[in-house]
Formats: sequence, C-alpha cells, structure tokens
Amino acid sequence: MRVVQSLWTRPFGNRVNDRYNGGWPSEKHNYISWALSSLLIAKHYGTVHLVTDDAGARLLIDKLGLPYTSVDTSLETLTGYPVSIWALGKIKTYAMQSEPFIHVDGDVFLWDRLQEDIVHSPLFCQNLEVGASIYESAFTILNANSFKITSQLLKAGGKIIACNAGVIGGTNNLIWKSLWNIVSEFVDRNRETLQSCEHAHVLNLLLEQYLIHQLAMESNITPKVVFETAVFVEESDLMIPAEITRAIFDMKYTHLLGVAKKDRLKVLVMERIFQNMFPEKYYEILDVLN
Repeated sequence: MRVVQSLWTRPFGNRVNDRYNGGWPSEKHNYISWALSSLLIAKHYGTVHLVTDDAGARLLIDKLGLPYTSVDTSLETLTGYPVSIWALGKIKTYAMQSEPFIHVDGDVFLWDRLQEDIVHSPLFCQNLEVGASIYESAFTILNANSFKITSQLLKAGGKIIACNAGVIGGTNNLIWKSLWNIVSEFVDRNRETLQSCEHAHVLNLLLEQYLIHQLAMESNITPKVVFETAVFVEESDLMIPAEITRAIFDMKYTHLLGVAKKDRLKVLVMERIFQNMFPEKYYEILDVLN
C-alpha cells in the first residue's frame, strides 16, 4: 500500500490567515508536526512518498531532512490557482495516484499501522462527519455569492455527511480523478468570485470532504472509517481524534486538527513525544531554527 503525504506551500505563506505555519502557533511546532508524522509513517510502513511544490521540497527535504522515499513536485503546476482553496494540493495528489494509497495529513500521527481491511477497501477516511454546522455555513457562502456549481455540489436532503480527510484513500483510484475534475472545473469557472469572496476558504470542506462522500454515494461505495465510532454529530465530537494525551495509553491515531493546534497542552505533549521518540531529529530541528 502506497503511503503519501502532500504539501502545497502557497496557501501557508500568508501571515494574515490561519493557515500560516500550518495553523500551528510557531514555526517550530509546524516542523515538529511534519517530522513526527513522516517518521511514524516510515517506522510503520517502511516507505512514505511526498507530493509537493519546489518550496515544499526545499523545506521538508533540503532543510528538515525528512525520510521521504520519493519526492514529486507536481504541485508546482498549481501556481496561479487561488490560495484560498488550499485543499487543491491534496485533491490533485489523490488524483495522481495510480495504485491503492493512504494519504496522511502532516498533522496526523500514526502510533501503529492502520487496519488492513479498512485501507484495502474501495474508499476509507478518518471518520464520517454528520450534521456538522460548518457545512451549513459553507453552503450559505456558496449560495450567497452565486458560485457556478455542478450537481454534485447541490445540498443533499437530510443531514449533511462528509468524510474527514485526516487520513483517506483506498483502492478505487477513479473516484479521485473524478473529484479533481469536478473541483478544478469549479475553480476555473469561479476564479473571480473566489478571489473576491472573503470566506472562500470555508468552501474547502465542501470541495474535499463533502464532495468525495457524494461521489462515493453515486458509485454505491460505503466509506470505511478508521474510528469504530464512525459518525460524529456534535461539534465537540469532531475533536475526539485530537486527544493526543491518550496516545501513549490507548489510541493508535491522533489528528491535531483545527483549533487543537492552539491547545497548549496538546502542542506540548506532541513536542515531548517527538523529543522522546526521535531525539536526534528533535535537536536537528532546534539547530535549524537557530
């Protein structure tokens, strides 16, 4: 099973948005997150591949010396695309895969291998998100700004269901090519609106996580999930995978998503785990920062 990570750097270089430093409180913790994530993958799977742009290769390979088996800078072709749609780098990476794959975000930490029956299914994800209010907000933005959309981006009846993409992949490669075709067409048709829309970044959730679930339903695919408690309804439940303080006890997977990166305890625990597991790389990163 091919394990891949991706980094499109352009959306993360703007100090005025919450994507700067990957959403982490400091450059150090952004570096530690990428290092811990990639080193854990290499530990459990032996190889890990990187899809990025030129700046990403300079950072993760030349500067940090992370253990990627191969590096593909195809995301350099996204130059000119609106940086508000930061999920484009991930979606393009999914579509590039020609064999079954696992994509792991740079803020996800695998304390063990993922279950084989899950990752070898046609489509799997971290967990399903059901009825989360942020998707309602995204549809409001989509409709209020008169975006030109395809039928797959129409709001489905009932509760909104989406696939959390902290870790995502599977054996059906065609569905990812369909996702890229729909999303790239949406961006091309709405470039001016995306540039002028103040909250365009909220649409990433629809374009990646909601849309892949819609395509799965169209293909009669039921996504498998990493978490046995697969359906998260309350906003607080969305943060269960972020409980890094339980990692040393009973969790095989941690995703420090969103606001979890601002939690001082979680960030400190991540740093201390990294320091204990990979002390040589920890001090290398401190040297890089100095």
